[in-house]
Amino acid sequence: MLEWAYRGFKEPEGPTGYEFIHLKTATRTKQRAVRRRLECLGISNKRILNVHFPTKGIVAILVHQSYALKIVPLLQKAKIQPVDFDPTHPSVICDPQYDNLTFDKRKEKATILYSSRILRICTGMKHEHLGTAIMNHFHGLPSTSSFKVMDVFHGYYHNPNDYDLADPPATE
Repeated sequence: MLEWAYRGFKEPEGPTGYEFIHLKTATRTKQRAVRRRLECLGISNKRILNVHFPTKGIVAILVHQSYALKIVPLLQKAKIQPVDFDPTHPSVICDPQYDNLTFDKRKEKATILYSSRILRICTGMKHEHLGTAIMNHFHGLPSTSSFKVMDVFHGYYHNPNDYDLADPPATE
């Protein structure tokens, strides 16, 4: 208990922030099944902040960066290698209606989808402070997106009925 109290008044030690660990998945599955499988590998379900599927054959696991350092060796011990995956690459868009767009337009659409996904993850968090911390982390990363995630995020918490998270606005 004292250690917990001390931590509240110290500078953070080790990495701070959040990251996605991307893994290949051969079958369509549910988030619950992914969480169960990870738990079998010794990965704490309580430390996994989100599980989602950014594109076919890929599962993304959102964790704190300090826990990511512990997860990777557990995955490697089970002969599972994290994938180097870019969620803003145009190949992420699988909808045929966007096939005729240029590479740059598809990349812009993929970036907007990625930002929207982060927004949905953060607004869906049980604890608002955690969603805000994650949003602040990803907002601080370099991005070329014209989608202003932080503006929408703060607006969503003030008036959620005004925002359709499935179709995010692109701002200039």
